[in-house]
Amino acid sequence: MQVGRAATKPVCNAKACAGQPRVRGTKVRPYIISKPGRGERALRRKLDLGCGRNKAPGSIGVDSNPGATAADVIADLNHPLPFPDSSFDEVRAVHVIEHVNDIMKAVAEIHRVARSGGLVYLATPHYTDSNSWRDPTHRWHLNTYSFRLWAARGLHHKRHWYTRLELREVSLHVELARLWKYTGFQWLVNCSEWFRRFWEQYLRFIVRAKQMEFTFEVVKNEHEGVKHEKTHRDNSFVGRYAGIGVGTER
Repeated sequence: MQVGRAATKPVCNAKACAGQPRVRGTKVRPYIISKPGRGERALRRKLDLGCGRNKAPGSIGVDSNPGATAADVIADLNHPLPFPDSSFDEVRAVHVIEHVNDIMKAVAEIHRVARSGGLVYLATPHYTDSNSWRDPTHRWHLNTYSFRLWAARGLHHKRHWYTRLELREVSLHVELARLWKYTGFQWLVNCSEWFRRFWEQYLRFIVRAKQMEFTFEVVKNEHEGVKHEKTHRDNSFVGRYAGIGVGTER
């Protein structure tokens, strides 16, 4: 799998991208994403959403700011991403989800581009942290149970409350302020779900958290594989090319 430079112009021109979501002239930078060659399948295809200037090594970076980013693709998570279904083994969104217009749609789009069994890594401020409220671009203020909506048992222990998509929580790490980290309180919060629930219910404004780091496994069934957001695949301008891959670390 290689990311090679196009000869003279970006992959996406005005005609090819007609009707596609655009952010200041959304386009794929001068890289053509091709099918994996023989022996390259072992490389994990990684997507780094909102990568900014610090794109994860070996990943395809996506950002909506063309002037201050190391992204390979300029696109906005508030719109359909220009990738076919089940394109990536790993999707990262570090301090991104709190900025989107609609979390339900954003998570659905992340679920769509990740393969079944793939991993999704999300990092976001805990709502008791002042940074969650200090940034005027933050639309959402979340806690450790905010993503239970996509769990198999669902929200309020009822499946399909708002969505039929499923993310299985693999791990969760809550980072507290330094004082509580050194006293062992952070260890208790991360080692015991009962204690974490007690803390978040009764002590959250005394013992404040900084951020949360989630890792999810994407769960898809056969029916979703056929129907899952077909319009996104049909409209994907990258999908018109040979496939999707990821280059070696640069």
